[in-house]
Amino acid sequence: MKSSPLEWVMVKTTLPSSPLPPLDTRPEIRTERLVLRSTLESDLEGWHALRLQPEVMKWTGQGKPDPDIDWSREKLKQRLSPEGDAKYEYIVCLADTGEMIGTAGSHMLVGELGWPVIGYMLRKEFWGKGYATELVHAFLKAWWALPRADFDVRVEKSTAVEGDDGKVRECIVAVTLDNNTPSQRVLAKADMYFVKAWDEVDKQDQSLTETLYGYEFPQKMQISGPPLVAVATGIVGSAWAAGAIASLSLIVIPVLKVSPESTAPAWADVYKRGAALMPKVAVGVALAYGYAAYDVQSHGGKWAGFAAAAGSMLAIVPFTLAVMTRTNASLQKAAKDGTPGSDPQVNSLLDDWAWMNFARSLFPLASAVIGAISFVNNNA
Repeated sequence: MKSSPLEWVMVKTTLPSSPLPPLDTRPEIRTERLVLRSTLESDLEGWHALRLQPEVMKWTGQGKPDPDIDWSREKLKQRLSPEGDAKYEYIVCLADTGEMIGTAGSHMLVGELGWPVIGYMLRKEFWGKGYATELVHAFLKAWWALPRADFDVRVEKSTAVEGDDGKVRECIVAVTLDNNTPSQRVLAKADMYFVKAWDEVDKQDQSLTETLYGYEFPQKMQISGPPLVAVATGIVGSAWAAGAIASLSLIVIPVLKVSPESTAPAWADVYKRGAALMPKVAVGVALAYGYAAYDVQSHGGKWAGFAAAAGSMLAIVPFTLAVMTRTNASLQKAAKDGTPGSDPQVNSLLDDWAWMNFARSLFPLASAVIGAISFVNNNA
């Protein structure tokens, strides 16, 4: 990813209300396997053990292990009250034993991109077990539950996405070195996404530069107004199309077979009506989903699901052309020739058409399901 200079803008946004809740009032954050709690003086031994590991400390600003326990003690004091009250950091422990395995939280409320920064450290023996992803998800849930207030802040331009209320959507960001691939994977699993790469002077060697990657997690958007109408149109329209198409195979075809003499002409009439209506429905649904995808993307939301829903709906057209054209032509010829439905060939063609048409109904059904899931994901 190519780095570029940081560009700054002043924006109106929200942030956690100041001051943050005091350390001794902050509730524990519990997950299936972890407990995130406030820092205690008695954590010094575990804190020092964490900061002695080169594999952990190489990714920090310090870049190397603490020289001795007194150094670790001074760093720990910064996390205790009153200094620690100004940050939102936690000690990470195993839920079943209480053993300290790391630390996580927001150690900077004004970070490299202007937004609060989330970070974490885990002892190396607990890497690769999914703990990092688990704690990031848990912390972010607690972070967004904090009371909010309006602020004017200076942030990096690429992170400034305006919401429906005219204010820039609040973010929390994470910063990694360009070669810290494991942490980048964790951030991706936590639904944080890459926004910026830039170069800075290496803190350990002023003659060198290092490339940093910025990832952001914006405040969840609430789809409302015209985009909500578009999403509702897409979901309802695709669900209706799925039901209408499937009903032809499950209900209409069996009914047509009851009167063999008129089966083929009746099928031709149904086909004509469907051919006139369904492409319009498919295009209308796709346009609705397309508008929703555009609006959600422009506000920093998850748009790909709506785009996929639009594509799934439109897929009925190429499916019809590629799979059903020959059968449609044969049945239209039978209707024109007056061939009765009792004819074995016509009966077989109707059976083939019924299962192919039912398969076609799965595309709008998938469109409705994908659209509904995308709506939930953007509003959860």
